[in-house]
Amino acid sequence: MTKKKKERVFISWSGKAGQQIAEALAETILHHFELEPWVSSTSIGSGNAWFQEIINATKTAKYAVGCLTPGASLKPWVNFEAGLLYGRLNNFKILKFGESIRAPLTNLQVLDGTNRNDLVKLLNEMISAGRDEAERWVEFKFGKFEETLRSLQSKLQVTPSSIDENVRSIVEAVAAIRENENYRSNVCLKHVISTSIGELGTQLRDVQTGFSIPAGQYPYHLISLQKNLKPKVRALALVDQQERYWQELAGREILETAREENERIFVFITPEDFTRNFETLRLHAKKYTVRAMSFEALTREFYPFNKDFSIIELPDSKLLAAYDKTKPLVAITFSVENDEIIKHEKMYKKISRYARWIDPESREPMESIRERVFERPLTEVKLRSVEMSDYISVDEYDLHEEEHAYYVEMMEKMLEVFSGHRGGSDEGCKVLELGAGTGIFTKRLVRQPNVSVDAIELDWVCFKRLVYKLQTDCASVKFFNEDSRTFDPDGEYEFIFSSFADHHIKFEDKASYFENVKRNLSPGGRYIVGDEFLPDYSGGKMTRREALEAYHNHIIELAGQNQALVELERAALKSGLDEVGDFKVSCEGYEKILREAGFSFEKVKIGPIGRDDIGGVYVYDIYIR
Repeated sequence: MTKKKKERVFISWSGKAGQQIAEALAETILHHFELEPWVSSTSIGSGNAWFQEIINATKTAKYAVGCLTPGASLKPWVNFEAGLLYGRLNNFKILKFGESIRAPLTNLQVLDGTNRNDLVKLLNEMISAGRDEAERWVEFKFGKFEETLRSLQSKLQVTPSSIDENVRSIVEAVAAIRENENYRSNVCLKHVISTSIGELGTQLRDVQTGFSIPAGQYPYHLISLQKNLKPKVRALALVDQQERYWQELAGREILETAREENERIFVFITPEDFTRNFETLRLHAKKYTVRAMSFEALTREFYPFNKDFSIIELPDSKLLAAYDKTKPLVAITFSVENDEIIKHEKMYKKISRYARWIDPESREPMESIRERVFERPLTEVKLRSVEMSDYISVDEYDLHEEEHAYYVEMMEKMLEVFSGHRGGSDEGCKVLELGAGTGIFTKRLVRQPNVSVDAIELDWVCFKRLVYKLQTDCASVKFFNEDSRTFDPDGEYEFIFSSFADHHIKFEDKASYFENVKRNLSPGGRYIVGDEFLPDYSGGKMTRREALEAYHNHIIELAGQNQALVELERAALKSGLDEVGDFKVSCEGYEKILREAGFSFEKVKIGPIGRDDIGGVYVYDIYIR
C-alpha cells in the first residue's frame, strides 16, 4: 500500500504574538497526519537564505494560512505576503486573532482563529478524511492550542500604569484629533491618520525587549540620541545599501553630534563607491575613529553580521540598533536583549581589527588606500600536510635546526628586545607566536617570567610535534592548529613573535598577513620578528635565484661537516627555487610591505656582519606608527 503524500500548509505570521500562534497552530490543529505545516521561524535552517526559502515553500505548498493579530493587516509585509500567497494558491485563508481586518485583506476569506467551528471548517477543506475527522481532531487538539491563546492575552494589553509621559501624550493627541474638523470632514486624511495610529498601536503592543521602526527613520533617532544623551556609538554602516544618507544633511548632522569616542566601520560594495565617499570618510575620521572595508570581505569573513548595526552606550545602559534583514521592507529594531548586545559587541571588535583605519592626516593617495580596502582573497593552502613537512624531514629539523648559523643568537636577541619593552615588569603577559613550528623558540619564550603563550602552527606534522614536546611541561602554552594569515582570537596581544616563520608566507599573501598581525596587536604593542633575508635583488626569477643561492650556500658553507644541517639547507634552497613553502625576500622588499601596512620598525643584523652581498639573519622590532 502506497503511503499518502502529506500536503504542505504554509503558515504566515507577523510579530511575536503572531509567531507563537503560528507555531502553536502547526503543533496542534494542523499537525494532522495528512498535512505538513511550514512556519518560517521553525522550518528555515540556520544560515539559509530566508527569503528564497519562503519563496520555495510557497511553490511547494497546497494550502496557506495567515495568522493576523491586532494591527497586523496594516503592515506592508503582511499585505505583500498575502498577495503572494493569494496569487499562487487558491486555498489561502486568513485566521484572525482579535484583528479587525482592513482592506485589501477584506477581499479574502477570513475565519476566526479562536472559534472551534471555524477551525473545523479550515481543517475540513485540507484533509480527505471528511468533516467528522476534522471535528474529532480539532476537539482533540483545541485545548492545547487554547492555552497559547490565553497566555498571549496579557502580552497584548497595555495597562495605564505602564505608560510613561510620552505615551500618555500620544493618547491625548488621539483624543484631540477627534475634535479636529479636517479629520472629521476629509475622508482621505482620516484614513491616513487612522492607519498610522493603528500601526503605532501594534508596535507598542509588541514591545518587550525591542522596538522596531522603518529604516529610513533611524538617522533621525540617532541624531536625537547623540544630541540629547551624548552616548558612545560603535557602528557598522553599509554605505549606499541601507544607509544612503552619508553625503546628505542627515550624515552631516550625525557627524556634528558625534562624540570623539565614537567608532564607525564604513562598508563599500565597489571601489567606485569608496572613491565617491572618500572625502566623507576623511571628514568623519577627523572627528572620531573611522575604518573601511569591502562588503565582499565582510560577507566572506563575518556572515551573518554583514548588516548595519550600532551599539549605543551610556554608563548605565546599552542599546543595540540592528537592521532587520528578515523582511524585504527594511526595518530597524532597537533592542536591550543582553545576549544580542554582547554578541554584536564581540563581532564588532573582530570586524574592526579586520577593517582598514582611515588616517585623516595621512598623505597616502586615495588609490593606494582603496587598493588595500579591496584586496583580493588569500590563496588557499592544503589542510594537513603543508609547508615544511612537504619538503623537509620534521624530525631532522627538530633535532638540528638550532645548529643553523645565527639562529640561537637571533632568538636571544628577540628575547632581549622583549625584555627591554617589558622594562622589568613582573605583571602577567599573554603573547602570540605565529608559525611556532616544532616549538624551538616557544621553549625559550615560556621561560620568561609571568608569560603565557598562544602558539599557532598550520603545518600538521609540526603542530603535532609542538604539542607533544610542550603540553606536559608548559602549562602556560595554548596550541592552535591555525593559519597565521587569518587567526582571529577574541582578544589582542601586547607582543607577537615570529621566529623563522615569516618567510613561509607567500609573496602575494604577505600584505594580508601583516594586516592580520595588526588586527591581533593591541595599541602600543610590538611585533618581534627574527628571520632569514636575501640580498637585495631586482628583476625576475633569475636574479632571485642568484640571491637564494648566495644566501643558502653561505649557510651550507658554515654548516661544514654537519651533514644533517647541510641536507636541511639544501632542501630549503630547493623549496625556495621551486616556490613551494619557502618565500624569502630581501630586507628592502619586506620593509616596503611593512610600511604599506602602516608599520614602523627598527632592525639589527645578527649575521653575517660586514657581508651585505649575501643577505643574512635579522631581528625586527615592529610597531604600528
